Amino acid sequence: MVTADLQGRERERSRRLLGCRVAEELLALQKQGIAPPLDFCALCGDFYDYPDLHKRGGTGDVTDVLNAFGTVAPSFAVLGNHDEVLGSLGPSVRLLDGSCATVNGVKLGGVCGIVGDPKKNQRKSEADFLDATMQVLSKRPNLLLLHAGPEGPTERQRGWGELNGMLALASDLLVVFGHTYWPEPFHAENNNLFCNVDGRVLIFVPEA
Repeated sequence: MVTADLQGRERERSRRLLGCRVAEELLALQKQGIAPPLDFCALCGDFYDYPDLHKRGGTGDVTDVLNAFGTVAPSFAVLGNHDEVLGSLGPSVRLLDGSCATVNGVKLGGVCGIVGDPKKNQRKSEADFLDATMQVLSKRPNLLLLHAGPEGPTERQRGWGELNGMLALASDLLVVFGHTYWPEPFHAENNNLFCNVDGRVLIFVPEA
């Protein structure tokens, strides 16, 4: 399961972040046999929103969201520019930032944040972001988690074009990201597949 940019909150008095509710619904769908058991969850950032929802965004703690997905399946996450982790993550949750992990035979790599002023939350200089991405790619992952991703071929598939050239060095790589919404979530390029999950929850299943 892959997702990103679940910015919102429940209407109930608890005002839980939307990601907590999505994780809860996934568990319910599994119990009903509607959703399959998951090998892992891949979380691509921006799960925080203001408690009063006066506008989209803000910066705050997403520990509860990451741990909620960790109750569904082993979860691997990169942080978005609105996210902080201020609590303790459970044993089934792991942050990836210039690093890799392997689960059920799949190697995942990830880089947190976006390119920007390093003094601001979850931002890296362009050189540091590219260096972290290259470190991950050198380990030949099957799945690369980013918050801000590459660009697609149309004006409505915006992204950071500098990444496209670097990703061309990889092959048979699934790149999952959010940050900027794509109406069409998929784009194949240089034997890799880009998948934009801004505001989406996608479950990949084996071919029949």
